Amino acid sequence: RGLGRMAGAGSGDAASVLVVGADADGVAPSLLLTCDRGSKRQYLFGCAEGFSRLALEHRVRPTGKLRACFLTSFHPNACGGLGGTFLRLSGDGHGDLLVAGPSGVGAHIRALRRFVRFRHPQVTALRLVPPAAAVDAAANPDDDHVAQSYEDDSIRVFPLFKRFEHADECQLCEMEAEAKRKRKREKDGAEKEEEEEEEEEEEEEEEE
Repeated sequence: RGLGRMAGAGSGDAASVLVVGADADGVAPSLLLTCDRGSKRQYLFGCAEGFSRLALEHRVRPTGKLRACFLTSFHPNACGGLGGTFLRLSGDGHGDLLVAGPSGVGAHIRALRRFVRFRHPQVTALRLVPPAAAVDAAANPDDDHVAQSYEDDSIRVFPLFKRFEHADECQLCEMEAEAKRKRKREKDGAEKEEEEEEEEEEEEEEEE
């Protein structure tokens, strides 16, 4: 029904990932990461419309250890299930939850509170910004915090932004491209040195 587990190989696995989604029901995939050792903390990546219902049906709903939810956009496939998840967490007695996302995450949570009535969990909004952006919380008073990444004792999460609105390249793509250019420069430099050595050897043979 669209559920699947992924985990690293070996006995020292630190976390497992559960993919929750059902294409036939129109529930886009969301990822629930659970730390297998120590704190048993959980982190939700994406909260598609229908996530809470599907997780409840299959008995895989987030536990009281859910620490944060990360949103990539405000499309229903990315955050349409946030309101229902808040209500489910409230019913389970969940205390605190951080929701991290792009610009507007604080305003989105504030809007949800207008028609999704809940006292708990205590939701904190974290706006994630590109590395070059100035970290200024005053730019949007709806955001509780502004940072370039999220980090705690278990994980570190940083977003990959497109440089331009309609660009096809992201930070990861640019890093890979730069690594390729560096390898090419090193290869070209090594070939040039080899050619120079061969020329020197030929000159020495001619002198002899």
